[in-house]
Amino acid sequence: MVTISTSRMASGGGMGGCGRNRRPSYPSSSSSSSSSSSSSSSSSSSIATLQVALLISIFATVGISVVCLNRATRGVWSSSSSSSSMRNGFDSWHHRASSSSSGKWGMRTSSSSSSSSSSSSSPPVVIAHAVSLIKCRAGNAVNGFLDAAAVLRQSIHVNSVHHRSTSSITTTIDASYDGNGNSSSSSSISSSSGGGGVGRRRGTTTTNAANVVASSSSSSSSSSHRRRSRYSYKMYAIVHTSCEEHASVLGKLGYEILIRDHPVKREDIRGEYLRNHVEMENCCGSAEFIKLYAYQLTDHPIVVHWDMDVAVLQPLDDLYDVMLYPMSHPINVAARERIERQHPEERWPDKVDAFLTRDITSAKPWEKVTAVQGGFLVARPDRAVFDAYIDFIKEGNYTAGRGDGSGWSGLGYGGFQGAMAYQGVVAFYYDQLRPNTAVELNVCRWNQVAADVIWRGPERMKEHHLQCRDHPRTYLPDGTPDHASNTKCEDCRNTPINAVKTAHYTACKKPWECRMAHPRVPRDKSQSYRLENLVNVTYCMNLVRKWFELRREFEHALDIASDGTVKPVARTGTYEDGYFLGYCHKSGGYIAMNPPPDDFDIKRVYGM
Repeated sequence: MVTISTSRMASGGGMGGCGRNRRPSYPSSSSSSSSSSSSSSSSSSSIATLQVALLISIFATVGISVVCLNRATRGVWSSSSSSSSMRNGFDSWHHRASSSSSGKWGMRTSSSSSSSSSSSSSPPVVIAHAVSLIKCRAGNAVNGFLDAAAVLRQSIHVNSVHHRSTSSITTTIDASYDGNGNSSSSSSISSSSGGGGVGRRRGTTTTNAANVVASSSSSSSSSSHRRRSRYSYKMYAIVHTSCEEHASVLGKLGYEILIRDHPVKREDIRGEYLRNHVEMENCCGSAEFIKLYAYQLTDHPIVVHWDMDVAVLQPLDDLYDVMLYPMSHPINVAARERIERQHPEERWPDKVDAFLTRDITSAKPWEKVTAVQGGFLVARPDRAVFDAYIDFIKEGNYTAGRGDGSGWSGLGYGGFQGAMAYQGVVAFYYDQLRPNTAVELNVCRWNQVAADVIWRGPERMKEHHLQCRDHPRTYLPDGTPDHASNTKCEDCRNTPINAVKTAHYTACKKPWECRMAHPRVPRDKSQSYRLENLVNVTYCMNLVRKWFELRREFEHALDIASDGTVKPVARTGTYEDGYFLGYCHKSGGYIAMNPPPDDFDIKRVYGM
């Protein structure tokens, strides 16, 4: 009889032999020798037994390898002390691409078979996500912005590689808390897939904060076939020196803090008009140029700069894939086909250095130049690009006015909101200094502000009424723009929310303001018709609800990660609670989060 040794598989101690060279326990030569002296039928039986033994031994070894791989993969999140109990436990850490060689960022760029791709994987590429804190106010406004920083990170996290599939996880967040924000022992949060780490015991359920962050993200996306991201992330906060006192709070939320002063001082600007007027532009004047420091995050292949009043609703992988894979690579090709552009008829650049959206809701149909919307920019970090911005800002070649002959270099980049500041310089840079390197995204899906993109006057009402605000891309035989046919633009006020990638709370009002999205009543009555049609209030409020769902998820995970020391606030607000979810007790009456204590490690929530 052949004996198969499997004792090693059951042996204890550490990794159970993982990491050491292991060989299958083949039958000994003496056993096969004795079997050859038996009858032919016995010999055949022994040979068959040997074959079975060999197969079982091989499968046993493969099984050990799989166990070792799983343990090693889970171990990525493990760390010493209490944080090990809160490790993320996600198994999908690797960014797999059809390739055979790794580049600078761990990307694989040369194509190969999918089987080869599966067997050879790299750590996920880490995307930099940056916000800028430029001008600080006191009271509720600051609380709202700090809560916004938490919600923004939450939304980025659940749309990163760290998001865990919800197929084997159930969660009922609303049932987890009573009306006073207290935990309920009947909460249903469980994981049947394993690898979730050691959790805290709550009632009869063992759970894990990182799992809650991942699993509860299903409520922030209406799509049941949600695409999983393959990219990791790191958060940065570029904090103006005047706001340094708030930096520590952002640090507690996991943002790496970069304290920065104006990269361009007013007195450094040589152009007289810009030097005398830049500080009156937008909210912050030249201080807004600190956003440009995002280009200096060269430890990452891509940086996304956000305004804080944003929520990410779907992964941004398609944008990253286009920027990181060669143009002919199947992953790049497929991503280009999926990305919704503002002008799909235009030719793609061979190499994409940036994705952006335009401030079309503030544009005029007869103006060729439109500002960049400053709340969203995906770019390739490069110190040379940063230096190029600073050089032309210091030169200050800016002409007063709006339209042709105005603005930067007299090329029409003047007069619109933010023209002398960030919105104008980014538009000028990618249009004039680096043309054909940036892609303009569909404003109804990317950086969706949900505002009217149709011209409704009062200026030039008869000539352009109900035309698209975006300048026409087609021309008449005489070379003039075809304004009359420029009426087929998408109405962003009604774009299905499950098609929206990122939401930007400007026209729909900031969630922490606790105000319904009714447009203001203008002093100039000629603006009434335009403002009455600015937004779809119901649509806006459904977008606002998405933000509060993300806030609720974060508070829930923070409660678990802190062992109940950081409780969610009581959701006792009754003001429009179908949208504000109990976080507003009246119009303007926002109920801020309970912040984590100074010694709390946010890694206990996110595992990173």
